[in-house]
Amino acid sequence: ILVKRTLQGRCFDTFVEFHEDWEFDGFYLFELQRSQRSIGPKIIESVKQIGPIYSSSSVDDMPVEYGVVQTDLEMQEIGNEAMPLYVFRFHADHCITSETPTRWDIESRMSAHLRVLDIALQSYLNGTRDESEFND
Repeated sequence: ILVKRTLQGRCFDTFVEFHEDWEFDGFYLFELQRSQRSIGPKIIESVKQIGPIYSSSSVDDMPVEYGVVQTDLEMQEIGNEAMPLYVFRFHADHCITSETPTRWDIESRMSAHLRVLDIALQSYLNGTRDESEFND
């Protein structure tokens, strides 16, 4: 409830979350976007220089394509959805959740998350998205 109140009436170009996953050895991410301009593959290419990318075909019954989880927003129940799904549904045009393996050392996890943030910010600074997609 507190988050919903805080976000009420606000819209964002992008929302980025940083997580760790204790179950898997490879990096992966969730990406939701309203345009076809995915930056997930670019993030994966950068992070693979730090450590392995998650290579299985699914995470939590959602398909994974080379480290990028394909989330089906329609299958999620509004009352039980994760934070980025809520934010994407009501407050942002682009959401990324970065998942680093807990098994990686702290420096590698931090480096991976920082690359995610850097690529997300650069995609806006370099005009990857149309100006008409920006919120005031």
